[in-house]
Amino acid sequence: MQYLLTFLLIFLVFGGVGKKARQANKAYNHGQYKKAIQLYKKAIEHHKDNPKLYYNLGNALARSGSPKKAIRYYRKYKQMTRNTDQKGKADYDIGNIYSKKKKWNKAIKYYKNAMRRNASDADAKHNYELALRHKKHQQKKNNKKGRNKQKKKNKNQKKKGKNNKNSKKHQNNKKKQNQQNGKNGNQQKKKRKQRSRSHKMTKAEARKILQALKKDEQNVLKQLKKKKTKSTNSSHGKDW
Repeated sequence: MQYLLTFLLIFLVFGGVGKKARQANKAYNHGQYKKAIQLYKKAIEHHKDNPKLYYNLGNALARSGSPKKAIRYYRKYKQMTRNTDQKGKADYDIGNIYSKKKKWNKAIKYYKNAMRRNASDADAKHNYELALRHKKHQQKKNNKKGRNKQKKKNKNQKKKGKNNKNSKKHQNNKKKQNQQNGKNGNQQKKKRKQRSRSHKMTKAEARKILQALKKDEQNVLKQLKKKKTKSTNSSHGKDW
């Protein structure tokens, strides 16, 4: 089933409305919508109180690809006419514009208005039902998209949490390693300090060493002296 997105035919205008309005109708029927728009606007300048010209201008604008401007003239037409069926036709055309733009809530609203004003409008009812289906389909699509987006978000958060956990673990390991290195460094420092202490001697120990060295030196001198004396005595014993 397809949309009946056809706009209603323009109102035929005769005699008292003027030549510009008739030329605008002719241009519209030949698909010359831009030309029709200009002619309808000129006709409205001379016949501002004729609601049919506003409705026809709305149709020409819608056909030419200016939906916002078309809606403005349809609403103006609704304000000017007292005919309930004609108001319903304008609501139907506004609903078609919103359907083309896939604005389903607004389309449904105007189709409802058209059916309230004209219960026998089969086209309005048909398009209203189709708009409801499209709205439900769009909601399901959006919900699925939202779930996928949330699922992706959760996945990214989980991945981020895992990365943070690994990073924290790495930091803890690094901290432990630094602590161990510090501990080892302290132990080595302590050992060096102990070795340094072991190499230090007290004053008493130093005095003993000096005394021993002095005693050894005296002994050496005594021995040298004895050798010298002996050598001298030995040289005086010979008679040449």
